[in-house]
Amino acid sequence: MERNILPVAVLILLAVAGSSSTEFTLHEGWSYEGKLIDEVYLFDVTVVILDDGRYRLYGEASDIGNHTVVSYTSSDGLDFQKEDGYRLTGAFMPFAVKLADGRFRLYYTDQAGNPPAPGARAIMSATSEDGLNFTVEGGDRLTYNGSSYESAGIRSAKILQLDNGTYRMYYHGIDGDEHWRVLSATSQNGLNWTREVGVRLDPSDLCQGVTRIGNVAPLITPEGTYHLYVAALVCGDSFINGILDITSSDGLTFTTDATAIIEGYGNDTAEINPEDPAAIMADSGIRIYFAPYGAQGSVIQESGIHSVFFNGTSYTTTTTVMEDECPLIGDEDPCDGTVSDFELLTYIEDWVLGEVSDFDLLGAIENWSG
Repeated sequence: MERNILPVAVLILLAVAGSSSTEFTLHEGWSYEGKLIDEVYLFDVTVVILDDGRYRLYGEASDIGNHTVVSYTSSDGLDFQKEDGYRLTGAFMPFAVKLADGRFRLYYTDQAGNPPAPGARAIMSATSEDGLNFTVEGGDRLTYNGSSYESAGIRSAKILQLDNGTYRMYYHGIDGDEHWRVLSATSQNGLNWTREVGVRLDPSDLCQGVTRIGNVAPLITPEGTYHLYVAALVCGDSFINGILDITSSDGLTFTTDATAIIEGYGNDTAEINPEDPAAIMADSGIRIYFAPYGAQGSVIQESGIHSVFFNGTSYTTTTTVMEDECPLIGDEDPCDGTVSDFELLTYIEDWVLGEVSDFDLLGAIENWSG
């Protein structure tokens, strides 16, 4: 049933001041490493570790338009310098893989022709001997099938190299109602792909009614746990808007008990949301690169490439409820599992005083029983 939240919205707008923050909220054990590349029009990055120990970051830029792939290198994964020239043009949402034979393969979305954006026709690829000069490979790696979950196209391929030498691709399928889902396919050689049955992630499983989900960043830890880091919305008993860590034991069935490793913040003029994660194992831990955007994915001054780091490979992915704290956001003691009109007004007052975050207030509104 659709709720009428207009009275609440009016109260919020009439508030003299709202909560304001200038920091990302991090899950326990994660540390913020700062803004690494101050280029607001750099999107969809991938980072690979080279044979000499350096890091190379690939991303889509708007230097000459038409989805241009550029690259940066770093000795420590933090201080990056841009490399001259362009790796590829006409390539949307690139993802780089360093192959076992030393070559590099760049997967990208082909948005030429039908279906129109946000979907796309196919996932394509290009290869390089040195990681700098790429040649497009013939044919498609995966072509949208025009039915079911892909009736409006596919996009955003992210590749995992598995221990047995095979590959798994996670990608967006978009249906005719513009409902985005994360699907998967497998390949023996990285060229010929076979779809896997079912859906890996559906945004409506995380928050009922939500039909879009961000790009995923896949990772397998040494313990064998599959991680999909993804910008998404979680609502229900809690309200989370950030980059989530969603895990699986087999790479196919992922838990919806997601942990936000990093959440955004808001100030008087904008909201700052972390999106487009890229994940690597580095320095005996996990590093996540990401880009902050404003409302509806808009580029803002905080955009650019940032990173967070976890020193280790295993951490809890459950949300801790403090003693005497009701598990439902907005519910007050005694906890009855609902948020009443009075409790919501009290929560709004706490928000005005800066005692609760913007995202927690939205969670209380979502849980409101009015």
